[in-house]
Amino acid sequence: MYFLKENLTAAFFPAFKTAQILKATVIFSSSLLLAACSLVSANTEEASYNLLKADGNIEIRSYQNIVLVSTAMQSQGRDSGAFMSLFRYISGGNAGDEKIAMTAPVFMDTQRKEKMSFVLPATYTFKDAPKPKDKSVNLEQWPQRTFAAIRFNGRLSPSNIAEHSDKLTQWLSSENIEVSGPAIMAGYDHPMTLPSLRRNEVLIPVNYSAN
Repeated sequence: MYFLKENLTAAFFPAFKTAQILKATVIFSSSLLLAACSLVSANTEEASYNLLKADGNIEIRSYQNIVLVSTAMQSQGRDSGAFMSLFRYISGGNAGDEKIAMTAPVFMDTQRKEKMSFVLPATYTFKDAPKPKDKSVNLEQWPQRTFAAIRFNGRLSPSNIAEHSDKLTQWLSSENIEVSGPAIMAGYDHPMTLPSLRRNEVLIPVNYSAN
């Protein structure tokens, strides 16, 4: 009986040990991946704005002289082709073969022009930004735009977008702030970021005076 028990233990233990090692490796690798994603998010330049008013997770912002590179989308914010076109531009697919740092957020306009936009780093102006090699990609500038923005976690799903668009619209109505155009969306995080930790926004252009 002792011989049988010893042999069963010897046969089982290597497999058990291997399974434990594999499990530990997966957990360690996942932790490293999440840590790397957090590091990227922490060091990513964000589009600058002046804060005009704040109320919880809602803000009124003024963006000035923001330079963007944009391209058309085909599937309402889930177009990996549009993302890759823009990513190729910042990876050297431009007239100067320049490597341009990724910034946040990625803006998505699905109601008016069906387009996706990356914000260029603040060191670029519209005049000196390198021209795209891809004819489907173009540069544009926001000389000055004022938005009401609502921040939320989770996925940029149609239901989340609709829910927070409604909340923002109701808040604007209660504050007697005039809407001046259709909403756009903004995503700030790496795709591998857990949904509960993601920062998303719906932004609605408004006419607003701080006076």
